[in-house]
Amino acid sequence: MMIMTTWQGVITIIMAMLGTMLTRFLPFLLFAKGMDPKVIGSFALAFTVGCFAGKMACGRLVGIFGSRKVFITSKLLMSALLAVLVTAQGLPVIIVTSILLGIVTKGTVPVLQTLLVEPVTDPQAYDDLFAVNTFARGSTNILTPLLFGFIASAFSAEYIYVLMAIVSVFAVAPVLFGRPMRA
Repeated sequence: MMIMTTWQGVITIIMAMLGTMLTRFLPFLLFAKGMDPKVIGSFALAFTVGCFAGKMACGRLVGIFGSRKVFITSKLLMSALLAVLVTAQGLPVIIVTSILLGIVTKGTVPVLQTLLVEPVTDPQAYDDLFAVNTFARGSTNILTPLLFGFIASAFSAEYIYVLMAIVSVFAVAPVLFGRPMRA
């Protein structure tokens, strides 16, 4: 019995890298832009509002377009929004971008879960699938801050967001080109 297909594993690791690191390194990016430390909480709030809105919006969109199309579109939008976040200087643009990033980042968690369970036919395999998924996400959540911290120290926080934009584009490859295998 195959517990997790290769494309499911790749998506799990990439999404763990993107999902949690976005907010952890946001203060450093905003400090580099010369933002007042008093307003940084506004961005976290905007991102959180986007997360809640995204879960509702993505759920509706999955019903209309399917999980694959919603996932691909959201990750490509995420890449573009990360580029906007790196280049933007104005406070309103950064807040709107934070809301939209919340929608396409954490809002797609239910979409990712749907993609993970899509190929599973044996009800007993769900526990194994989610156990491996949780382990892969947890390991990535431990290692990614080390990598991103090194990048931020050696270069700047902006490089982290550029890297996340590039990785976000690569996140769609397994969904586009991978064929779901039955577990």
